Amino acid sequence: MYTGKVTSLKEILWKVTRVAPDISYEDAAEYAIEAIRLIGAPLSYENKTTKHVEVVNNKAAMPVINWVEIRGIRKIENIDNYEEDWTALTHATNIYHSSEDCEPQKEDFPNEYTYTIRDGVIQTSFTDGYIQISYKAMMTDDDGYPLIQDNQKNKFAIEYFILWRHMFPLFIAGKITDKAYQTIEQLKHWYMGAANTSLALEGIDHLESTMNGINRLLVRSNAHAHAFKEDSLKERLQRYS
Repeated sequence: MYTGKVTSLKEILWKVTRVAPDISYEDAAEYAIEAIRLIGAPLSYENKTTKHVEVVNNKAAMPVINWVEIRGIRKIENIDNYEEDWTALTHATNIYHSSEDCEPQKEDFPNEYTYTIRDGVIQTSFTDGYIQISYKAMMTDDDGYPLIQDNQKNKFAIEYFILWRHMFPLFIAGKITDKAYQTIEQLKHWYMGAANTSLALEGIDHLESTMNGINRLLVRSNAHAHAFKEDSLKERLQRYS
């Protein structure tokens, strides 16, 4: 179950290198990142938003380096009050978006803007202005090590995944016994599955919000334009006789 608490990956790496002193710290860190992406990616990242980012000649550089996913972008008309006047951007479907100025036809689409992103550069369908970016970033401690959710199944899953990745080439080379390898492999399978299940939802409140967004008689067609603000609210219908 998600508790909101986090722990540094370096604690797990330190524990693993004590158990298997022949594994290098660099290899252990690489294997740990693989495990995080496999089982804990949704909850090993944190949601962040940038301040206003200037767009010049249809382009803006992503202002952070630890981002892993763009959640959304909106065009800010008033940088002194982000909530006063803004327009949500959608990902471009125009296959020539990145090679030409494809500003939308104002008479047909007065409030529709699009974007693409490549190599950390965001290209927008409007020439100049300001945007705000919502994104996911890897959570890190003061030393730059990734933070993971402080969940025992999660930690065991990463530990045994590191040991399994380290032992696999040794097993192929005949340097460890079948029994030793199979034991680590079984523990890896069990805890990877257990961690994946335990971290799927962040608790009963998360489940309630998710179900409220799904169980609707009236489909909201403008949710994206309003940044999905009311998706977690229960739908209330009135009867008229």
